[in-house]
Order: sequence, then C-alpha cells, then structure tokens
Amino acid sequence: MQHTIKSLLLLLFILLVSAQPASSSKSVRWWVSYNFVDNNLSVITGQATGIYTYAGLSVNDSGDFNCSNSDDSLTSHLKPYKDAGLTVTPALDITNSSLTSGTALANVDQVTEWAGRQKEHGLIDGIMLDYEPTTSDSDWVEKYAAYIKALKTSLATVNVDLEMCTSAWGILDGHTVDSGYGIYADTGVNLMQSMSGTYFGTNITRNIENVELELKQGVSLEQLAVGIGTMIQDGCETGPGKWDYDWNEENLRAFIKEVDDLGAEKLVIWRADIDNEGDCTEEYFLDVAREWLEE
Repeated sequence: MQHTIKSLLLLLFILLVSAQPASSSKSVRWWVSYNFVDNNLSVITGQATGIYTYAGLSVNDSGDFNCSNSDDSLTSHLKPYKDAGLTVTPALDITNSSLTSGTALANVDQVTEWAGRQKEHGLIDGIMLDYEPTTSDSDWVEKYAAYIKALKTSLATVNVDLEMCTSAWGILDGHTVDSGYGIYADTGVNLMQSMSGTYFGTNITRNIENVELELKQGVSLEQLAVGIGTMIQDGCETGPGKWDYDWNEENLRAFIKEVDDLGAEKLVIWRADIDNEGDCTEEYFLDVAREWLEE
C-alpha cells in the first residue's frame, strides 16, 4: 500500500512538472547610452532581457585598462537595469597598437580584476568587445582571436561572460581567413553579435546569407546573436536617428521569421537614437521584440 502511494505521488509530480510551460531561451538585448537611464527603461521594459552600454571601458596602447567612470557613477547608471531584472554588459574598446604589439594580451588580468569587482557589486554580467578595425590583415585576425581566448579564459574565473561584435567588413567578417567566423567561435566567446551584416533592412536576403555563413563556419546557436538597427518615427522632437536602417514593419517581420526558422535565439537591437534618446522608436520594433520573447 505504501509503495502504491509513493508511486502515485511520483506520477503526480511528473504530471505537474510536464504541465508547466517550457521557459523560453530567447533573449532581446538593447544597445543604449550610458545616460538617459529612465528613458531607456521606459522604452525597453517588457521588450528586453538585457542591455549593452558604453561605460567608458578601454585598453590603451600600453595595454593598460581604464574605466573613465567612478564606482559611484557606475552604480547609479547600471544598477537600475539590474534592479529591473536585466543583464548588463558594458562595451570594451582596445587600441590597434595594443592588439598588434601584444600589450592587451599581456594585461587581460587588469580587465578581469575590474570586471570581477563589478560582478561582486551586482552591476555587470559580461563584457562586450566592441573593437572595429578597418583592416583585413589576416595576422590581425589571429592576434584578435588569441586576445579573445585569453580574455574569455580570464573572465571565466570571476564568472563574467565575454562577448564580441562581428560585421560584414574587415577582420570581423567571415572572409579574411579560411575558417572565417570559426576562428572567433573556437575561442569559446559566449556571444557573437552581428552589426552591419544584419543591421539594415535594405537587403534581407543578404542579411540571411550573412547569418547562414556564421552558422556554416562554426558559430553555435548559443553564440549567435542577430543585430538590428531601429527606425525612428518622422518628426521626432529629439531629432532623427543616427542612421537610417531602412526597415519597415513588413521586411522586419519577414527577416525575423527567417532567422527564427534558422534556430536563432538571441536578438540585439541598436537604438538609432542612441545619442539623443527620445520616445520615438517605431512601435513595430517594440512589438517584434515583445513577441520574440513570448514565443
């Protein structure tokens, strides 16, 4: 009798667990300015799982890391996002000289020391490498991959993710070396976010080709993040967008459906009004972001 009761309880537990809706693995993160925190939150709340921002992180020619903002400033500008349940990932820039000379590689521990401290304070979840050199020199690809791998390994010791931007030009595209995007994917970097390869709605066929190339060359679905630039409503009192990303609701939804069909789980949205943030993001971007998270 006791055995029968235990079996029935176990069966009931299994049925209850199986009846729970599966949690979505999809995410939407927004690029926002360091300032305008209240505005950023008012625009993206309900349509975001995290943010990227420029918090003054850099590596100079000597390989030394610096953050131009004080700890108090970081707390006041980043903690509101964490309090809202969002991930926070500040961008890091490095100089060309620090990469090619190896000084950045030699000093990854400086980045890790800072990142670990901010992680302990509950302010950040990761670091985004936003390094955009114009060269297509394959030697730079090798050096950048080595730097990414070393920094990823170092940051993992303090439980901080490392992410990177890719693009459709220079060493950030999939054409400079034989392994293409794979040389970066193999570093173990947590996420690879496309910029110009998918930001514009001018040619979504080409956008999809860029996404497919990343997957073909070894970028995992876990690493893949598809970037999109927003459109700003005409007559916005804070001014037009920084760039015209040439989207409309029809081609945006068509593109999103195609990347969804490819198995993509992560969207990254760049605010075209990042420098003069207002409340003029076209509503269909907010709708698409919210619907992506509801799937």
